[in-house]
Amino acid sequence: MKAKMKRFSRVLALLLTLTMVAAACGSDDDGGGDAAPATTAAPATTAAPADSGGDSGGDALTELNVAYFLEWPTANQVAQIEQTYDERLGMTVNWYSFGSGGDMALAMEAGDIDIAYSQGLTPFANFVTSGSELEIVGVAVSYADADNCVAHPDYGVTAANAAETLAGQKVYAPVGNVTHFKLLKMLEHLGVSLDSFEHVPSDGGGAAVAAFESGDVAMACAFGGAVLQMLDAGGNLVMTGSEQEAIGIRVFDIISIPTQFGVDHPGVVETFLQVTEEANAAYAGDRGSMEASIAEAAGMTVEGSNALLDMFSFPDRATQLSDAWLGGTVQQVMKDQMDFFVEQGEIPAALDSYAGFVNTSFLEAISDVAVEYAMCAPGETDGDLAFFNWSEYMDPDLITAFQDEFGVTVTEDFYPSNEEMFAKVSGGGSGFDMIIPSDYMISILISEDMLLPIPKHAVPNHVNLASKFADPPFDPGSVYTLSYQWGTTGVGIDLGVTGDDVPKTWGLLFDEGLADEYGLSGKISLLDDPRETMGAALKYLGYSLNSTSADELAEAEAVIADAVSRVAAFDSDQYSELVVAGETVVGHGYSGNFLWDFEEGESEYTYFVPDEGGTVWVDGMGVLADAPHPCTAFAFMNFLLDAQNGAQLTNYNWYASPNAAAEPFIDQEVLDNEIIYPSAATMERLEFIEDTGDFEIEFTDALTRARG
Repeated sequence: MKAKMKRFSRVLALLLTLTMVAAACGSDDDGGGDAAPATTAAPATTAAPADSGGDSGGDALTELNVAYFLEWPTANQVAQIEQTYDERLGMTVNWYSFGSGGDMALAMEAGDIDIAYSQGLTPFANFVTSGSELEIVGVAVSYADADNCVAHPDYGVTAANAAETLAGQKVYAPVGNVTHFKLLKMLEHLGVSLDSFEHVPSDGGGAAVAAFESGDVAMACAFGGAVLQMLDAGGNLVMTGSEQEAIGIRVFDIISIPTQFGVDHPGVVETFLQVTEEANAAYAGDRGSMEASIAEAAGMTVEGSNALLDMFSFPDRATQLSDAWLGGTVQQVMKDQMDFFVEQGEIPAALDSYAGFVNTSFLEAISDVAVEYAMCAPGETDGDLAFFNWSEYMDPDLITAFQDEFGVTVTEDFYPSNEEMFAKVSGGGSGFDMIIPSDYMISILISEDMLLPIPKHAVPNHVNLASKFADPPFDPGSVYTLSYQWGTTGVGIDLGVTGDDVPKTWGLLFDEGLADEYGLSGKISLLDDPRETMGAALKYLGYSLNSTSADELAEAEAVIADAVSRVAAFDSDQYSELVVAGETVVGHGYSGNFLWDFEEGESEYTYFVPDEGGTVWVDGMGVLADAPHPCTAFAFMNFLLDAQNGAQLTNYNWYASPNAAAEPFIDQEVLDNEIIYPSAATMERLEFIEDTGDFEIEFTDALTRARG
């Protein structure tokens, strides 16, 4: 290893000149010493299969040396521990555990490592910026919440007060890796001056936990198990992974090789990637059966390994080759990271382009692998359920009953809009099992391959759905979702303030004259939802809420911009409560929530769909493609579609049920209420929100501009 250490000294000197030491993702407790093989497979006795590529070009290999991280569980580790790579390549594969991505790069330069699996993107970019001849051949894992900064509870640091609470304090974080990049980018977004606190360089995940638990640092940044330990010790995330992704911070690891190795041994690289693709597909189809093997290979307990796997996603070949990854985004992320380090004074210069360091030819040469999902039996559970839902949309007694019957725990989290839900789950690794998206969002989720097909045999109560909800236009045949509830979006108003003669128009929200006439200025709320709120303005103007006309959308934007000074809140959670509390007089929102809260009020209230028309919507139950516990999710779906449980849900939240079998058990006053079950005349004025494809972002941008 003398040659390696000599090379290490040279590169370290270079990086010190650049005021940066390359670090990486993974467990960096090792401190960058000589890597030791964690698993050395026995020599293979079979030749490489003809269709695997085998070795080709250059000197034939007899062994393949692969770098990886301990305490960093990945889907391919079943193939590692079962020696599938050895069998397919026809040679011994040695797996060496490393402490950092920087050490991986050094070992590749020295010729000691042929392939680095799950190397951090940032240290890779650092090394190629300084002249290393390496290239990316794949994306190993995407993660957001698994790499983060945790604030100590004694310091009270939040996103809202970070500039004040971090001033003069110590922040424990690594230097030069993606964790460092995330820290700097996050603090820039939060308005924290980088010279206002003391940055203490990290000595690894274990050291970060020790520094955090000592109370000497206000915040510590790490990845993997260290983040979980600090959260368990009472810490809080200053920004969640999804919030960081929303400001342009993407976190993922790569598969990299020395450039010359790919020239000399293309068949080896292709076969390695093919086995990895097959392992990822097997994991996607039946994670539960692999968890023990993955934990063993990662050197972790199953519980600890699963906690990280819940945060991870492993993109397939097609996804990796898309524009969202190796088709352009990975190159741009490297450029953005290095430019940011230049701006922060960390390095003197970045390269003009990083496109030359991504080689997709190996991935292009291998085959896609279809995911074969494990068949869940009716009522089968495979762990606790993480449920992501709208607020006040689920009867807590139903959750309690499900927990008691199936012996699992249900954790329910909430989102205010489809767009925020999508942002949270789209990066993968959210940890959620089941979601309740609306019709147009279901179309988007299906197009992005983010939902599991529903094994109908595992959800026998799907037959209870009324025919018009069993074959919806946004999911023909209910392949990916089953209808949950439906309702309308309109206007709720306090008639005790306005009087009974108030016109049924969207103008109550948007027209200045009506606001003056009825005393509404400063007493209006609009939904914090781009499609709903832009749609309401479009309907007010006489247009379709699904308009893709830039001119019509611009008119709607102007309507909302004019109304902003009269709006008390953009709110998707408490709009009905605000009316009852007297903080607003008129609100934009969903039928059931208004009815529910109006029962508690002391004034006279009403809800209506404006004469110009409005939204009718159907929310569906879907299971995420990377759900940790899909069988439990399907069992819960079936439980909710039981006739009596479906009725209990509608009697609780006062939204219409798509469950035909539930109707005999629904309270008669609910069935007779035309706000819950609208008349045929009202239905004629309603539209479903449809997926408008690439135009979707225009609704979000327009509302953002209108709000100022």
